[in-house]
Amino acid sequence: HNKVLEEMATTGALGTLAYLSIWLYLLSVFVRKLRFLPSGQRLFAALTGAALAAYFAQNLFLFDTPGVLPQLLLLMAFAAFIDSLPLAAESGRRRFLPALSLPRISAGPWPPPAIATAGRWTLNAARSAGLHGLIGAGFIALGLAVLVFFVNARLFSASQSALTVLTPETSWSEVFNAFEDSVTTFPPLGNEVRVWIMGTMDRQWYSLVDDPAGGGQLTRALGLLDQYMADGLALEPENHRLYAGMASVYQRAADYSPDHLPQARQAVDRGAALAPDWFGTRRLSMFQESLENGFEAGEQVLARHVAEAPALAPRLYASMGDFYRRTTEGDQAHLDRARELAQMSIDLAPDLYDPRRLLVVLEAVQRGPEAGLAEIDRQATERPDLYGAFDEVRALLNQALTEQQPQNAAPPETAQPENGQ
Repeated sequence: HNKVLEEMATTGALGTLAYLSIWLYLLSVFVRKLRFLPSGQRLFAALTGAALAAYFAQNLFLFDTPGVLPQLLLLMAFAAFIDSLPLAAESGRRRFLPALSLPRISAGPWPPPAIATAGRWTLNAARSAGLHGLIGAGFIALGLAVLVFFVNARLFSASQSALTVLTPETSWSEVFNAFEDSVTTFPPLGNEVRVWIMGTMDRQWYSLVDDPAGGGQLTRALGLLDQYMADGLALEPENHRLYAGMASVYQRAADYSPDHLPQARQAVDRGAALAPDWFGTRRLSMFQESLENGFEAGEQVLARHVAEAPALAPRLYASMGDFYRRTTEGDQAHLDRARELAQMSIDLAPDLYDPRRLLVVLEAVQRGPEAGLAEIDRQATERPDLYGAFDEVRALLNQALTEQQPQNAAPPETAQPENGQ
């Protein structure tokens, strides 16, 4: 939502300079021409210049849209028209290089002294102007090189590293190295990458924790949060997504060290203060209450959120059901409650994917991968438009089934809906 930054990100430093040069030209037109216009036209031209200035200012917070771009082009065309006007009063202003008036050629020694003097002046002036031009061009080239490195190249490098954080099947060691490289190479991009890596940790938690006590990768992950989150919060102290990401990671880490639960509470409370109506805040507050005071307290928070924001009820039910599922520890009552909440969510929002995925996972947890694949078929038959959404969990269940069977046995394939979706 910033046109200048958009140009920088999409066309680089040179493209940004080209874009800004257009605006510098427009500014020069009004500076050079406005005072020479007749009084009757000067006011209209000034209003046109003010409209261009306002457009540039609003583009620092927005971007070009088809609705207003034609108006901008008309204003630019009017400025170009003003610049083309041959205003007589303008000829009296001081020139950068004064024009020479050569004397009339007459009989006498060749070349005439006046012409020889004028020629020497012209040659010296050209040499001086050329030297100054070379010096100016050198400074401009140096400035461009510095700008390309410190803005464009560093931004590109940080963006490439940031993408590794979201790349599937990347080792945690590579993810962590890419994260550190991105947030240190171009700090203004860092907070988005911080949100990404905490979301990746939350989604892929069980691959991060490779033993019951928490492996070395978990220790490094929490160390990265301690090392880099302070800078992110200093950069954007009111970014509620940062607090939400911290809360989700600390809540999960509390299973291995209860000391992280107060850190999660602090992040949840700060996020709730910044974005009390946001779904992510409500979801984390339910989890936090359940971890601190038991699931009965968490259910009370769930009921309160549903009463305050009925439109969020399907997602809240599905989230609480998934929380029951992942914290079951073999408790059948938790699995049953997770199934109830998933069905409540589906009854309210039949096209929502999350509760249907939860039912698939519950079937796989309770009855095995084959039951999970059968549940996918049932869900896809009921909602063919969601068939493709199950690709990831279907692949995981097929992999689990393959690992359970002898090497020469192939896993059964799931049926595809008749419409091919």
